[in-house]
Amino acid sequence: MTADKPAAPEGLGPKLASFERKRRVAIVAAIVLVVALVGVGVTWWAATRQKPMGQSQTVPAGALEDGGILVGRDLIPGGEAPGSDQVVTVHIVTDFLCPYCALFEQAHGQALAELAQGGAIRLVIQPINWLGGFNGEYSWRALSAVETVAALEPEHFWAFYKALWENQPAESDETSDLTDEAIAALAEQAGVSQATVESFAEEPAKVWSQWSSDLGRARISGTPSVFLSYGSGTPVRWDGWAYEVVDESGGTGLVAGNLEAALAKVKAGEDPNSE
Repeated sequence: MTADKPAAPEGLGPKLASFERKRRVAIVAAIVLVVALVGVGVTWWAATRQKPMGQSQTVPAGALEDGGILVGRDLIPGGEAPGSDQVVTVHIVTDFLCPYCALFEQAHGQALAELAQGGAIRLVIQPINWLGGFNGEYSWRALSAVETVAALEPEHFWAFYKALWENQPAESDETSDLTDEAIAALAEQAGVSQATVESFAEEPAKVWSQWSSDLGRARISGTPSVFLSYGSGTPVRWDGWAYEVVDESGGTGLVAGNLEAALAKVKAGEDPNSE
């Protein structure tokens, strides 16, 4: 590993090998999805035209037209946040079961939270159901739960969001090892009321979640996808959030990308992935 590389967050490198199988599964899923999207002619624009109207739905505070949730400076959805022409918008399309999404959270989650609190970025989070079918449909159950909290008790959103990452289950195709009851317990530990927890499985909680998830899926080829934009500029996917390095013994590790540099490049009108 060269000396000028940024240091990897503690424990990030050793986890790479254990996630390799999951990465291959995600790649296969992405290929299948792309083929399906081409076959039916679905585009991100078309998805926006299908926004649910006239249905009983639980819409998160801070909900945006692109399906994301804008988190304010207090880390509460819908809270006060700087304008898109003032700071860079960081839009994260993620899946609560995706192991690489957990690595992104480990590598950059704390820094992004601090930047959002300081008003240095606009933080947008969009959980989606990318790994549907694994672990008892955990991806879908988790995103529906967290978006319900964002709608009914947004003040507890961030604590619950963090708890889901800290307790991420394995990407198993067996019966879920993080049941609805376990998700409910995490929510209650984060301060969410029992009444809100009981609404996780109700139909109004699913309508907006399904739409936002479909919209997110239509614009990506894998999770996590991190889009950076400034002002009226087109959002650019930041692929350099992490990269592999080879040490002197030939082993590989995952090193966190330079978030600060990527944000500066976007604000200057440059590609965040450029050298």
